[in-house]
Amino acid sequence: MAIIKYGALVTDINGKVGGSIFKQVASQVSVLQNRTARNPRGHNPKYATTQTANMKTITASIAQQWREFDDITRNAWKSAAQSFVAHDRAGNKITLSGYAYFMKVNCNLVNGLNRNIGSPSPLAQLTQLTNVTYTASTISSDLNVIWVNSLAAAEYLIVSATPMQSIGRGFDKTKLRTIAAFGDTAPSPFHCWTPYSEVFGTPVTNQTIWLALQVTNSLTGQISPPIYKRLTFL
Repeated sequence: MAIIKYGALVTDINGKVGGSIFKQVASQVSVLQNRTARNPRGHNPKYATTQTANMKTITASIAQQWREFDDITRNAWKSAAQSFVAHDRAGNKITLSGYAYFMKVNCNLVNGLNRNIGSPSPLAQLTQLTNVTYTASTISSDLNVIWVNSLAAAEYLIVSATPMQSIGRGFDKTKLRTIAAFGDTAPSPFHCWTPYSEVFGTPVTNQTIWLALQVTNSLTGQISPPIYKRLTFL
């Protein structure tokens, strides 16, 4: 999907042109390829279907909670959204609605920590992940994230991973799945071998995986941009 930015000659576009569909999304126009949708079961039956179903269940549950709020709570989320910096896919700064902010915060929390919050909290500065190292070995059953710094109170390190693949294959971030969350009291190294094996099976020598690390605040729902790392099991 691409985003259209208007210029001096083009001021508006909408509808179907050839093999593309121009569609208004928020304040921008997206261009989509006109093609028949396919069932996710057909291309990734083990992971994609379950993930899609889980995300739909999570979203529906959170949206139901919003519908049960009174006006005071909804207005509190609307007010809190004013101080949250968000960007659209074209990189423009936008202000989320109270509902959108509530959904964003709680989808982050439920997906990473299996918890949600009903009232907004003041935003905090997230700890930056720097000088992170890794080990991956089938000989010693190691899949470790090593980070000597400390997380702030109420912060968690969320670790996501992809299934194993051959060394020559590229990175597909749609295959990332959350495998572990380590709290502010968890010591480094963060051991990921067991949680990875429970989701994707026991790692195999000469197979490659990708890890994604993010810091999240369990009180505010803030989450840092992911740090990606490719690892090959020795």
